[in-house]
Amino acid sequence: MLLERREGVVVVQEQDVDAIGNILVSAPDGARIPLKQVASITTQTGAFIIYRENNQRYIPIKFSVRDRDLQSTVDEAQARLAKEVRLPDRYRMEWAGEYDQLKDEQARLMMVVPIGPPTVVRTDGNAVVSETSCGDPGCEPVVWNNP
Repeated sequence: MLLERREGVVVVQEQDVDAIGNILVSAPDGARIPLKQVASITTQTGAFIIYRENNQRYIPIKFSVRDRDLQSTVDEAQARLAKEVRLPDRYRMEWAGEYDQLKDEQARLMMVVPIGPPTVVRTDGNAVVSETSCGDPGCEPVVWNNP
């Protein structure tokens, strides 16, 4: 009884299809036959290196930003990709690298910078005056005299 089994095999080799098809493999009876007699051999383009993270494959796409700020460049790229690219099910797009770091720093800055009324500091002769424009009559300028 001969059992037939189908397996997907990817060969990354710089040879033409004919050379790969002529590779001798063992048949069930022990005879050596060309691979092209028992397999379909095709040429396809795809990722040269398959990256993995958290047990999932991914393809990094890298680009550099010149003569523009990073935020507006990525915002524009995200808008265009959302409009023009439909990913198959179970695919997703992630933005990382410097952009990811920028978003982390912006979030950290939002926690560090206190939210308060705008303050203007000016010098007035020998004193430093801090004027707060809070709109409340109780907000009075703070004056530090310079000794």
